[in-house]
Amino acid sequence: MLIGGKPRFGVLQAVVSVLIGGKPRFGVLKAGVGVLFGGKPRFGVLQAGVGVLIGGKPRFGVLQAVVSGLIGGKPRFGDLQAAASGLIGGKAGVGVLQAVVGVLIGGKKRIGVLQAGVGVLIGGKTRFGVLQAVVGVLFGGKPRLGVL
Repeated sequence: MLIGGKPRFGVLQAVVSVLIGGKPRFGVLKAGVGVLFGGKPRFGVLQAGVGVLIGGKPRFGVLQAVVSGLIGGKPRFGDLQAAASGLIGGKAGVGVLQAVVGVLIGGKKRIGVLQAGVGVLIGGKTRFGVLQAVVGVLFGGKPRLGVL
């Protein structure tokens, strides 16, 4: 989903539920993680995605697995640090936040999109409009100005 998949409605609900801190059920976790890693998750990958996205305490190997999936399997060291810092609640600077959002939406970021993505991913207090904006970006949609 994050790297250009074609979402179905059930999958959309699953991923959003995990990303915005909902109380997901096991089926929801499977759906969300499956999408994040290109639809063909292994058990270790499933644990990795869930652990980081819902606030688990990831180990280094787990961290690598998640970031590798998010940016298409060929991470650079700077991207690895950026995504990790934003996704697991680190104290990220502006450059780090830009890097995370840049990776998630394919490098073409606008100011409004940056604010929306960062707000949800690092535990900000999001409003409904912001939530819509993030979902639109994460699922390859073309958000309109009103959504942002």
